[in-house]
Amino acid sequence: MLGQWLLTQLLRRLYRIFNCAIKCEVIKSSVMDLGKLVAGAAHQLENLQQVCDVINTNQLEKLYVEVETNTKALVDAGTALERSGAALAVMNVVLAGSFAYALLDKLSATCFNASPPIWFTIYIYKPFIEPPGVFFAANLAWVGVFCYLLIRYMAYVTSTSSGRLSLSVRVNKKIRTMANLESYIKERDPIMTDCATEPTSSIKKVTWEEDDVNKWLGTCPLMEMIYDSLYHFVLTVSFDIDLKKSNATQEDLLNIFLLDLVECGAMDKEVAFGNKADDIEMQQQQASARYQASKRTVIKTLRGTKAPR
Repeated sequence: MLGQWLLTQLLRRLYRIFNCAIKCEVIKSSVMDLGKLVAGAAHQLENLQQVCDVINTNQLEKLYVEVETNTKALVDAGTALERSGAALAVMNVVLAGSFAYALLDKLSATCFNASPPIWFTIYIYKPFIEPPGVFFAANLAWVGVFCYLLIRYMAYVTSTSSGRLSLSVRVNKKIRTMANLESYIKERDPIMTDCATEPTSSIKKVTWEEDDVNKWLGTCPLMEMIYDSLYHFVLTVSFDIDLKKSNATQEDLLNIFLLDLVECGAMDKEVAFGNKADDIEMQQQQASARYQASKRTVIKTLRGTKAPR
């Protein structure tokens, strides 16, 4: 009991010496002040968020107005270009008609202030010029045929200048061995290579042009492959091909590319095609056989021999 009493007295003396009551009040006041500061900071943060929302809204409105203005300008430019193209086509026809009339005039040599030849008088002047209206109708027919041929030729030139396919496919398939893929790329003699290395990935882009016309069913595409050399994945592949010379569909292009990766050992067949590997390989063989047969048919037709049935 005496020891407990002495301990109590000691603690009370220490409590008075250190002024614990006053310090407790100071700490409570500090905590209340900190609470008020936190509440003020929360209100200030809310005000800043509202101001930020207003600024973002204004920026989005300005961006929307700019995009709308640019879109209208592009639409107007496209319309003007279309009108100029139509006017150019009309002027081509008009100039073609003038050229046709000039050819008909040069035929008789009357533009050189010379007497027309006897054959012109016998075969053209008397049957076409002397009867009223015949020469006018003949001129209209000649100009109509000439302009029609010109329009057909312009349509042919337009069709030959277009008809390219730019196809981009997301592959996302696992690479079996990077060494085989690198060998596959080196064999293609790349036109351009690019690399973007980050701590979490290493993205490489390779561009090359194929050279086997028979394998690609008519014409060789310009290809671009993007792959991750860190995690060994083929990400995307792009094809740029002339559709007028190609007999391959979009599925054929992707299947031929994946078959190449399987043949060089860069990718497993199951990864490339899943359960349809054998069916797809057979389909590509059949497509190649059909292309070879059509090619032989064209060659024999050009030589004048009858193609076998």
